[in-house]
Amino acid sequence: MLEDARRAEGSACRTVHTFRPALIMSRNSIAVLGICFVALLAALPLWWTPTVPALPVVPQSVAVTPASPQARISVEDIAQEVARLQPDSDFRLAETHDELARAAAVGDRRAACVLGRALDDCRRLHRMRARRAELERSAARSAPGSDDEAQLLVELVSLDERAAALAPMCQGIDREHTKHAWRYLARAAVLGDADARISFVLAPPLDPENMLGDLEGWTAYRDQVWSMLQQGIASVDVRALYLAYGLASGQDTLIGMGDERFHSDPVQALSYGLVLSRIAAPALAGRIEQQLSALERSLTGDARRVAHTRADALQRERFAGAGLDDPAAALVKRYAAQDCR
Repeated sequence: MLEDARRAEGSACRTVHTFRPALIMSRNSIAVLGICFVALLAALPLWWTPTVPALPVVPQSVAVTPASPQARISVEDIAQEVARLQPDSDFRLAETHDELARAAAVGDRRAACVLGRALDDCRRLHRMRARRAELERSAARSAPGSDDEAQLLVELVSLDERAAALAPMCQGIDREHTKHAWRYLARAAVLGDADARISFVLAPPLDPENMLGDLEGWTAYRDQVWSMLQQGIASVDVRALYLAYGLASGQDTLIGMGDERFHSDPVQALSYGLVLSRIAAPALAGRIEQQLSALERSLTGDARRVAHTRADALQRERFAGAGLDDPAAALVKRYAAQDCR
């Protein structure tokens, strides 16, 4: 599944977080880039701390169609657009981009989600086209009839199939539009879309190969991730609890979360881990309990009591009856615009 996601991006640079094998033993890793850019993100200006990611105004240079003063898009209109977001449909993002953008700007969660995910798909399409050019050059240099040439041709065919599925929807959408995908997905997350929240935390629609070019987005990502996970925990999202446990325990790393202020907290980690160990499937619970044993030994008796008290309250008030079987399966699922609710 992960390899499919990486190939869809044209490289292994799609996901941006790492988990210890002790937590997800069925996957070699869920990401390869977390460590690569920690130092760069940690060095970003610390005085810039946005509360809610700002949405872009739609200037004429970015607007796809001329804005109409009477134009309004209703919940029913958005539902119809989502219904059209099906494979082989005639949906064209350019036709409703501007109205969706205006709806998202005034707080319509579903419009923000649809636009964020659709623009992210179009961003991936641009990456696929760039990757295709690379593959063509490599194939031209390969010996005719060689295994290398055959492998490159197979990848080209697969890439063309995926690109063809996205091309109709993305007609008329260029990089001036796709560069705002992160804003809309982040807004949908802040407005309460749980899946958008997890997608933004794990794989924001940003370019990890050109972080300076996406400086505003990566800075917002760094500053928003922890609060988004806390929002998810308050909303009883066990995926957010699992991710927060990894970060608080220092076992896992997200881009920009590598220094001590993000968010190593052994007491918080123990409280989250205790809840997870009680609601997780037996195999996962056993692995977490092994990690918690070492964590408990590192804390004072008072700290352990605080953690256990917090865990009892969190489980009782939020996660009674919740469960978690396979965190990898829960986290790597790829969501599309038609999944927005």
